[in-house]
Amino acid sequence: MGSWFATGTVSEEARNELKVAASNTLVTLARCYFSDVMLELVYHLGLPEEFIFITLGNLSSAYALKCIPFVGMILNDMISMLALVKDSRMRQAFCGVLEKCSRAVNGYFMNWEKCSFPRMGESQFCKNILPLYCHVTSNWLTCEELELKQAIIKALGPMMGILLHKKEPQNPIFEAISWLLEQYKEKIDVFHVTKCCCSHVGPRYWSDKSLSQLLEVSVEYKIPLPKGKFQAICSALHNQICSPAKQLSIENHQELFHCVLLLARSSPDDLLAFLHEQLEIEHEAVRVASLDFLRAIVGADLPETRVKKLLIVKAVKYTLSDQNATRIYHSSQFSIIRKFAESAIHTILQIIYEDIEQNRPQDRPLGYST
Repeated sequence: MGSWFATGTVSEEARNELKVAASNTLVTLARCYFSDVMLELVYHLGLPEEFIFITLGNLSSAYALKCIPFVGMILNDMISMLALVKDSRMRQAFCGVLEKCSRAVNGYFMNWEKCSFPRMGESQFCKNILPLYCHVTSNWLTCEELELKQAIIKALGPMMGILLHKKEPQNPIFEAISWLLEQYKEKIDVFHVTKCCCSHVGPRYWSDKSLSQLLEVSVEYKIPLPKGKFQAICSALHNQICSPAKQLSIENHQELFHCVLLLARSSPDDLLAFLHEQLEIEHEAVRVASLDFLRAIVGADLPETRVKKLLIVKAVKYTLSDQNATRIYHSSQFSIIRKFAESAIHTILQIIYEDIEQNRPQDRPLGYST
């Protein structure tokens, strides 16, 4: 099949157009002849071919649950060709298959009862994906090409989501989190570190998305994160809100706060302890970001944090009572109160605010009235 595009009689652009058209045709044909199309693609998977990778990825997205019986064959063939996948463009297509097959498997874990074939165990998929995950994280993370880096980021989250089901210690799996968090320091839009589906967004979005996928699995299956990694994720997300140099897109902002809520569900005590430490820092941006996180947590009314509301109120009250904040009442403290009062906990903050004012009348500016 790949030989169709190997001739030199047409331009590179024309060959690419033919590949896209042929891939789309096969995906459409799979509606009626899925097994035939998939078996034909797997048969031609002996050598790395971009067209085959792209088509397999598209099939895995379009027919996720139907692909599951073939995932083992696909991943085993990909393991056998790792040494042959050398150039950046081929690695991008390779990571695309890893991402989309892994998404299909994660979807299967939650919807296996909808499938007509016998249930397949988590350990079977973990065994298939682990060698590929180890190779990518050991050999490709140092790449400089932006498009390849984005492809790797998009694949890591779904792969880690599968590997969290391993019964063995998870520490090697979590090591890639540090690399993911490093992508937030890039001077480009990296929405990929937190999600994936829009072509116009950059790696921070995909880092956020990969992170959220990992956290979703951790929460859903009650798999605790190592404390050091948990703290590192909290710091990275908090810095995204604090940094005046980074303008977040709407999608990035939403995905970032989705990650915060997942952290709150995963380990509410550790997250609240982190935010309490941030509130003690005498820096307005840091405090406002921390209050933003608390606002989101209280507004979401999560079962895991519902009993923690008094602790949240105590932390906010402490911040608003800080003598350093009251010296610049009309700027820092007022901006914090206004930012927080826009949320669902307006009533709680009004009580805190009135309590502070009643107990500290000497700090009220002359001529002030409510």
